[in-house]
Amino acid sequence: MRSQIAERSVGVAQKKLSLERFRHIQVPLAPLAEQRRIADKLEALAAHNRRAKESLDAVPPLLDKLRQSILAAAFRGDLTADWRAKNPDVEPADKLLARVGDNHRSEWEQGERAKLITKGRLTSDNRWRDKYEAPSLPADATLDELPATWRWAPLDLVRAGDAAMVYGSILPGEDVPGGVPYVRPVDIDSSGKIKQAN
Repeated sequence: MRSQIAERSVGVAQKKLSLERFRHIQVPLAPLAEQRRIADKLEALAAHNRRAKESLDAVPPLLDKLRQSILAAAFRGDLTADWRAKNPDVEPADKLLARVGDNHRSEWEQGERAKLITKGRLTSDNRWRDKYEAPSLPADATLDELPATWRWAPLDLVRAGDAAMVYGSILPGEDVPGGVPYVRPVDIDSSGKIKQAN
């Protein structure tokens, strides 16, 4: 058909084909039974395509449910149950929380002391230490059950130092040798692998 259209088209810069010339183009015509088989096959393929699209449309909600169940399993301790069974001597969260709490208080005291010194209000009686409010530990009975060595803890107690709890984007600072690595979206290539800096 292309060659027939090319032969019948006229013009130099822009070829055109008149309706009269177009009417004389020969097209292949299959027998009616063959045309029906072709139409049936096209309909079957279109139906298959629709079913495939419906199946693909069902994937994102399934992935969301999978993510939620994995996160729930992680917080229940299901993902580390075998490891905990093989490592029974690991420090329980109670001791870790006590140590973190002591650290939290010590950091608060250092900060308060520095403020009082700056303002010239530091006294020898140390009553200012009584103003410390420890982050309150939740009553485990009101929360989901955890593995025996785990504990619920307030975010305020386990955040790093005096780092503010924020929501949203945070611009990273300068690289610190031996510091905590982080991954940005631009560090992930199209296959999902992390591109490591040289």
